[in-house]
Amino acid sequence: MFIDMDAGYALGLLIIILGVAAWGYTRYKAMAADGSISLGEIIDAVEDGVEVIEDAIEEAKELKEE
Repeated sequence: MFIDMDAGYALGLLIIILGVAAWGYTRYKAMAADGSISLGEIIDAVEDGVEVIEDAIEEAKELKEE
């Protein structure tokens, strides 16, 4: 099954996904910098991650409307 979408939309989604992945990697590296990751750091990262994902979803919706 193929998804019918134009190249601009697909490229926009790829950029959004790469941005979220880069944020996650940067956040992981910052948490692991001291050699251990605490539960508090994980909870904070998840809470921040929810906001990042929600923003990415909104961006994807706006991109689709264009």
